Amino acid sequence: MIKSVLISLIYCLVIFSFVAWYWQQSAEPQRTWLFYFVFTIAFGQNVYYSYKRSKK
Repeated sequence: MIKSVLISLIYCLVIFSFVAWYWQQSAEPQRTWLFYFVFTIAFGQNVYYSYKRSKK
């Protein structure tokens, strides 16, 4: 339980750090694609965990 929470926390920290760094370095069109990228990851995780929870 704690191991999975720790892995999830590290994963989120890595993604957030990358997004924050890339946001500072990028121009406006790249920020739009970055938003789509982050939204897709969040949506995909939501679908995955909802599906996983429904199978219990």
